[in-house]
Amino acid sequence: ANIREGFLQELDPNAPPVVAAPQCQVSYICDKLEDDVTVYNKHSLRNQKLQVPVYCDSQRNESICSLPIGCPSEDRDEWLRRGVIIHLG
Repeated sequence: ANIREGFLQELDPNAPPVVAAPQCQVSYICDKLEDDVTVYNKHSLRNQKLQVPVYCDSQRNESICSLPIGCPSEDRDEWLRRGVIIHLG
């Protein structure tokens, strides 16, 4: 998978199984604040995201967190079956 404009996108069938993700900034948001008006609420995208797990390495030895990545609701099951992850190593 690739991430373009904040959403998961298919790669070419001949692409390598691992590709570089774009840079992102990670910050902690308290659960209470998440219920306030956010970009997701403003644009009705709150339910169009997939929690993609982030691991220390490609062997999935240590889970760090998960990141909400844009994903149309009709594609969620397909991406879950594929086991898309982000790894730092």
